[in-house]
Amino acid sequence: MVHDAGYIGYAGDFHLVDFTGLKTPECLAINRRITLPSNGAMLPEAIRTIANRYQPQYLITVKVWNDELHVADSLRRGGWRVAKIFESRKAPRDAEIYEIFSLAKR
Repeated sequence: MVHDAGYIGYAGDFHLVDFTGLKTPECLAINRRITLPSNGAMLPEAIRTIANRYQPQYLITVKVWNDELHVADSLRRGGWRVAKIFESRKAPRDAEIYEIFSLAKR
């Protein structure tokens, strides 16, 4: 499951679930149904709904967005084991630091 599919979606050869919906249209529909009417307040519920549907093994996110949107914490509250397995080294901008988490449903 990825938040910022950009280069990973372009250059990688992985099955991706883009929870914003750019690469996975069904996720866009979930966000329109859950996140949009709540003006973003229900984003954690949308993230959990997407994870429960697709059962991802990994989460890749930009650190600054994870910090702001509490993606990993949302999954933990939804009964997922979330363990950081990688963080890219310091970059000129915080938006260039990526985190990778392993995921498992408890």
